[in-house]
Amino acid sequence: INPEVPEMAKNYVAPEALSDSLYDFTVSLEGNLYELPCPVSVFLANGFTINEERSNMEIGSGSNGWVEFKYNNITYRAYVKNYADYATIAENCFVTTLKTSEYDPLFDMTVPGNIKRGITEAELLTIIENYNYEKDESGDFIYYNIFDPDESRLDGYDIVIREGKVHSIEVQHSPKMD
Repeated sequence: INPEVPEMAKNYVAPEALSDSLYDFTVSLEGNLYELPCPVSVFLANGFTINEERSNMEIGSGSNGWVEFKYNNITYRAYVKNYADYATIAENCFVTTLKTSEYDPLFDMTVPGNIKRGITEAELLTIIENYNYEKDESGDFIYYNIFDPDESRLDGYDIVIREGKVHSIEVQHSPKMD
């Protein structure tokens, strides 16, 4: 396990503002701005802590793992990727997913277009009308999957509507790196 910080993590620069485009994968989470994928170390610098007993603290080259974060009594289990060409510690890996939900985790999170929990389905549809998305319904829930046309359909936003309002948002972006 090599603890050296990879160049990609050293070169990461947090966005200065939330982008206007959903395809930029910027997120405002608890008052801090991130662009996915984002180094675990950036979350730690912003006050998150890692539950080491419930996290993959060492991740192989090009592999994925899980890191359980705590922030203001909120627990979040994040999917992370090691983009380095060597096995390294979790702090050097990248968070590729973020989520907020009415159930858990109850983060204050906003994504481009000012999409956040509580906006109406009509407001959401106005924001996403020029994006690629699919809609599905099941019981009391309506699911919108907004996906990036240049990447995998796994890269995008899953937004759940319940009782006419955004109930949860999950954003995922883990591009292939050269």
